Amino acid sequence: MQNALTLISLVLPIFLVIFIGIVLRYLNIITLEYNKISSKIIFNIALPLFLFKKIRENNYTFEGSAGFILFAVVSTIIFFVLMWIVASLFKLSDEVRGVFIQGAFRGNYAIVGLALISSVLDHDSLVKSAMLIAFVLPLYNILAVIALAYPAKNVKGNFIKDILINPLVISVIIAFALNGIGFKTPQVIDQTIGYIAALTLPLALISIGASFSISEIKNISKSAVYSTLFKLILQPLIFTPIAFYFGFTQEEIIILFIFFACPTAIASYIMAEAMNRDGQLAGSIVALSTLLSIVTISIGLYLLML
Repeated sequence: MQNALTLISLVLPIFLVIFIGIVLRYLNIITLEYNKISSKIIFNIALPLFLFKKIRENNYTFEGSAGFILFAVVSTIIFFVLMWIVASLFKLSDEVRGVFIQGAFRGNYAIVGLALISSVLDHDSLVKSAMLIAFVLPLYNILAVIALAYPAKNVKGNFIKDILINPLVISVIIAFALNGIGFKTPQVIDQTIGYIAALTLPLALISIGASFSISEIKNISKSAVYSTLFKLILQPLIFTPIAFYFGFTQEEIIILFIFFACPTAIASYIMAEAMNRDGQLAGSIVALSTLLSIVTISIGLYLLML
């Protein structure tokens, strides 16, 4: 019972901040236009600097983490293929298929995942978690484009460029490069980065809440429900036990569980809209998975911490 109460005290505040975002949007304190600008600040400035600072603080390198990263990458690819097979068995239309697949494999690890890890685990774990981002974000984008573009030829030619110049990926690579050569960030720059980085998680969680739409929950479809259940339950249920089998540490297993169990990323809605797929379905999956993840993640973490 004590473990459950402790876990609730660690996890619940994160979702309460998201709820604050919902309330602020409902009261029109946060407008849709403001939230779009806020999201750009988060993903282009605050979050890259947050990741940069965490990695630099610990002078962390890739040494010893190759297996951990490889497991997350390979597991994501395997689950992507599995969801493609499931979508084919469901005989989903071209407009729905890719959205269904993307909703089932693409988690909001960069925001919800890091927030959970920073609350549940120690600072070193957060740094190790940040390292995954340099690999999984490009992978998410590549797999999402494959799913959403098939069978139509509507992939924009610059999508590879967009992946390579992703600010989150660049910040992680630069941080590790500076660690590798032993460069010390000047204090005035480091402190400035720290102020901006401190905005990241609360601002991002509020932004997620402000993006939440009750109408998307009301108009839920079977495809949205199945995609959500596959994301929140099936993916962690398959790969977390395998992580145990491969002998990862307790810390790494918790990180991997959170990685697999995160709700669907908001970026999935943006990509679905941009590629003329079912944007309403994508929005429903994001909203439903975010809502239900409060329960599924809490139960999973409780079982792992017994």
